[in-house]
Amino acid sequence: MTRYSHLGLALILCLQGIPTSASACTVFCAARGGRILAAKNMDFNNLNTRMLFIPPEDGKYGRMYVGYQLPGGFCNTSGMNDQGLWYAGASLPERSDIYNHYNKPLLPGKEMCEKSLEECATLEEVMHIYTQYYEPFWNGHSMWADSHGNSMVIEY
Repeated sequence: MTRYSHLGLALILCLQGIPTSASACTVFCAARGGRILAAKNMDFNNLNTRMLFIPPEDGKYGRMYVGYQLPGGFCNTSGMNDQGLWYAGASLPERSDIYNHYNKPLLPGKEMCEKSLEECATLEEVMHIYTQYYEPFWNGHSMWADSHGNSMVIEY
């Protein structure tokens, strides 16, 4: 081993001994050969995790949400519909510089991720919803993937 290799190894060993309290969500998707894999983990201490299944209705796709039971109700953090459209959200540090620059209307009664899973099958349809409305209460980003192997990240 070279001297730089020894130095690098020593640095790694030293850094492993430093206690950390960082927590971060991980979201990823991959597509290859007609297979699409998507996953998420939540670094959150709420053990009241839940899955919510909603069957298809007139004009709405069937869908499944994964999330947490909170005092105010169910909070979804990811989901998938029966068309193969998937999303997962992850929070980001609080910011005060996000504004509704385009004066878009708020989506009444639900979050855009919910409306998207109800009505969309492709990323193009999801993009259309997100360009129409403003969602001020979501301080994070969402990864989306569809059954065609396309993916995107929407932030704030």
